[in-house]
Amino acid sequence: MTNHKEPIHAVSITPNRISYFMERASSHRTTESREASLANLVNNAHNGDLSRKGSKRISSVVNWIAYLVDKKVQSPIHVNRGANLRIGLLTLTLPSKQLDSDQVIKSKCLNQLLIELRKDYGLGYYAWKAEKQKNGNLHFHVIIDRYINHKDLRTKWNRIINKLGYVNRYEKHFSGLSYSEYIRHRQKERKGSRVDFDKAWNNGQKYGWRSPNTIDIHSVREVKNMAGYLGKYMAKGDQDSSIEGRIWGSSQLLSKLKTCVAHEDHSLSAYLYKCYKQFDLRVWIHDHGHIVFLTSEFWNSLVSKPLELILENYIRLKFNPV
Repeated sequence: MTNHKEPIHAVSITPNRISYFMERASSHRTTESREASLANLVNNAHNGDLSRKGSKRISSVVNWIAYLVDKKVQSPIHVNRGANLRIGLLTLTLPSKQLDSDQVIKSKCLNQLLIELRKDYGLGYYAWKAEKQKNGNLHFHVIIDRYINHKDLRTKWNRIINKLGYVNRYEKHFSGLSYSEYIRHRQKERKGSRVDFDKAWNNGQKYGWRSPNTIDIHSVREVKNMAGYLGKYMAKGDQDSSIEGRIWGSSQLLSKLKTCVAHEDHSLSAYLYKCYKQFDLRVWIHDHGHIVFLTSEFWNSLVSKPLELILENYIRLKFNPV
């Protein structure tokens, strides 16, 4: 780790890392150029259908969502409608065989759901990723910035996808099965226990097979490293590269948040060195400087306040440009 007395010529800050660089006498590259070069060196595996660049960008977006929610930074576009900001992780599925193109499912279904969540619940920060299930159906992982009732989400999603007939076909298929036929069908899927099957059968009977469980909400309450967990979950590659069109997306606001660049300041240099020593932060050394990886323990401490102020000003400028 560089001693705090050594000159720091550029410092870039994101919610998960601090990168700083030592100027070379022969170098005439801009700070932006140096940061771009460094980004190519950071190890981020390329798997399946995601490019290396795409995987990095998803991780960056997820880190920003986790930071904004943790610091209770309200979206300037979609106000908080009485709900506390907190991370939600959803999986959206189709209840019957996909008959429409991936593009249609994304534009007619996923996009419509996000529009309604922005309008009805003030959803501000979100990111989604599309993957293929083993049965060939498209499904989506979605990170949202607030709590929304599971039943309300399922009702909305089922209404939206049924504009393309997916709930109708689900009802037609399962309403014609006997209990034993239904159990055999579920056992072939090899998902869940007999208790789960019985519960699903009873719910199907109760609602006339018109309310399929097409949404899973994953609990993240016990996750300590939220950003790391969500980043790995969303950025993992898919073995099936046949998805049409975009593989992932996020709210427009998040596209404005990338890397905050600060210029050399000896007090900042000393402060960063203190942070590294106090929290024993992991460091990656390269030819031009260092990357210090930040932890949730650091962000939850009073020591992080000066860095929070830097990011707070950066966010304000990006969200509300003069």
